[in-house]
Amino acid sequence: MNVATRMSAAVGRPTARLVPPLEGNGLVGPIVVAIGVAMLLVGGVAFFVNPKLGLLTLGLPVVPAFVMYPAQALLVFVAAMPFDAVAALLPDRTLSLTRILGAAVIGGWAVWVLLNRARVRLSAPGLLMGGYVAFAGLSWFWADNQEMAGRQLQTLIQLFLLYVLTANLMTHIPTLERTLNVLIAATAVLGVLVIWQLPNGTDALERGTFTYGDQSFNPNYLAAALVLPAVAAAALGRDRGSLGWWRLAAILPIGAGILISGSRGGIVGGIAGVGVLVLARPALGVRAFGGLVALGLVAAVVMPGAMFDHVFARFADAGSDRLSGRLDIWKVAFAMISDRPVQGTGLAGFRDAFYSYMGTAGVDPMWALQHYAGGRVAHNVYLSTFAELGIFGLGILLAAFAAHAMGALRVWRTYRYYDARIAGLALTLLSTLVSFLVFANSIDFMMRKTPWVMLGMIQGLILATARPGQGALRR
Repeated sequence: MNVATRMSAAVGRPTARLVPPLEGNGLVGPIVVAIGVAMLLVGGVAFFVNPKLGLLTLGLPVVPAFVMYPAQALLVFVAAMPFDAVAALLPDRTLSLTRILGAAVIGGWAVWVLLNRARVRLSAPGLLMGGYVAFAGLSWFWADNQEMAGRQLQTLIQLFLLYVLTANLMTHIPTLERTLNVLIAATAVLGVLVIWQLPNGTDALERGTFTYGDQSFNPNYLAAALVLPAVAAAALGRDRGSLGWWRLAAILPIGAGILISGSRGGIVGGIAGVGVLVLARPALGVRAFGGLVALGLVAAVVMPGAMFDHVFARFADAGSDRLSGRLDIWKVAFAMISDRPVQGTGLAGFRDAFYSYMGTAGVDPMWALQHYAGGRVAHNVYLSTFAELGIFGLGILLAAFAAHAMGALRVWRTYRYYDARIAGLALTLLSTLVSFLVFANSIDFMMRKTPWVMLGMIQGLILATARPGQGALRR
């Protein structure tokens, strides 16, 4: 037994593996064929009414496969996830294609777990995330707006279920790697579409976006969909396989999309993620930073002049525009926190409480006149959590983030000299986590699917590399 093998045995190789999926019996009777034909006809009609509704209807016969192959079903969901902002099926955006697909994936996995009597496992990071959701649910009892808190709690519970599903399916290292690749590839497609929709001439929009039908990305949330996969692509690089170069190629459209969005927080978050690579793997990090510089030069040529000037001006004028009013919003948040530091306003209470504190927070008068009505969000995960859930809610969330970061760092340190594949995945997830934590200072990120899937991947990697018997929550 060589040194690498002995060390791997000492620290514990990945032990968790997926239970083999259920196999079908191969019998396709006349009834099944008739149902399939009927669904095809209904789906064809629905497609003419609404293309996304038609795709959903045509995809219904595939739902049983979600029970048989939950890991593959998650890949389908991850491939659709970057397009969440333009996937609404109803005008009020209460129902989206990704929400339905997510419910099908979670439901299929739950049935698979019951049929296979598989273990549902969470270690300390996952339990802390569960504690955060539970405390958010407890805040309903003192929430200023219980109806809004109830709706947001439903979404939060669904996101946590998505986290648990991801964590338990990502305990298989090849599956984890495959899922990251799918996310990068799907996000590269989004980046290409953003570039393709760039306006020409002097009519160029101030900030780029992507529009499908009557739905468009908010530029900041477009950056939110792009930045974590961009960091993941830079971190993985060419580490795996002879075709690993494609990840480096994917950085070009994804990174260009971030620059086109003009999101200062997204750009800074991406740089922070690459900074982790510089510290951990200087050669890789320097190449990634070189790529960022090249992207900036290419963007100056490709982007319409008016758009590039506006994006550049957003950084130059960050102080004069008070970070697009965020400094004033954060003043109100601090006033809210000072008044209710322990209890908070309750989940989803920031919007309603904002105007009660705006008059006494010392905000810019001109900004206050422009924003005296309409819902305001905190544009900061930490201040929003502190204002709504108090010091205890914020403490639980920060502890959960720290547990995920320390877990990924521990895996990287353990395997960096003995298993480049696992170490590379750990560093990739750690870099994306740092990027998320930095970007979360300027955007309300916790109600998006991508961070929960990313955190679930980290929990899955921790479980995969845990010694037998560690961190298991048996079902």
